[in-house]
Amino acid sequence: MIHSPRRPARHLGAWLTGHPLVLPALILFAGALFRFYNLNWDSGLLLHPDERWIYEVVTGASPNPPISWPSSIGQFFDVAPSGGSPLNPHFFAYGSLPFYLLAFVAGIVSFLGQHVGFLSSWAGIDCRDGGG
Repeated sequence: MIHSPRRPARHLGAWLTGHPLVLPALILFAGALFRFYNLNWDSGLLLHPDERWIYEVVTGASPNPPISWPSSIGQFFDVAPSGGSPLNPHFFAYGSLPFYLLAFVAGIVSFLGQHVGFLSSWAGIDCRDGGG
């Protein structure tokens, strides 16, 4: 009688079918290892380096001017490389949406802080002055 070799993949598949929670648990465990290993990547600054750079670009802490609303329609469409529109972040590694989104949310929060009494502590939040 000829003995056929065992097929470990078939046995593993059958075993995983009988234990459906093992594979998701292993995936979660591996994800937790990657997530919780070396938690001091920010050196105590509380922001990821990419997030910190986006904040610096929006507030003007970088060499570029801060993002602000244009004062006229002509300034909005100004494409001069030296100044141009105040909506131009002069930095495009991440696309423009994160910059505009941060500036917009900071403006809304600042507006609410100025006009809603119980949110008055939010009034100083404004990206144009460095985060207040």
